[in-house]
Amino acid sequence: MHAIDITAQADRLIDNEIAAMRQAVARSQRVTLWQMLALFPVALLLAAGFTMLIARPVRDIDLALRCMGCSDFASPVGVSDPRDLQLPGRRIEWLRHRLSELQQQKNRFLRQVSHELKTPLTALREVSELLSERALGPLTSGQQEVLASCAATALSCSA
Repeated sequence: MHAIDITAQADRLIDNEIAAMRQAVARSQRVTLWQMLALFPVALLLAAGFTMLIARPVRDIDLALRCMGCSDFASPVGVSDPRDLQLPGRRIEWLRHRLSELQQQKNRFLRQVSHELKTPLTALREVSELLSERALGPLTSGQQEVLASCAATALSCSA
């Protein structure tokens, strides 16, 4: 009989321990659920913050590239963070300086070419005007055709 009593008492102790463990598990599940509910908004805020920190330099680089595409080289490109975007930012800034220099060289070249072409064109125009006014004497029909062709070409070049 003693063995039956010991077995019954052991069963009761085991049942009590199982009930206590179930209560502890239920409490842990509730605590975990509340912790998850509390951490979800924090995680969303952190994700939004990091997204903004990363998106800002990418937007700055994109804006700088669009400005350079429109031949606006005045705005410097500066990327301070994150560190992974600093090197591309420096390279884009170098490219901006180089494109600005090339733009200035192109403008100087065009001004010089324009100046160099204006002088002979002006002389040709004046000669053709003198010829058309018959200041140097009468023209043959062939000379008049050539003069008309030259005058039309000079007008199209000056436009």
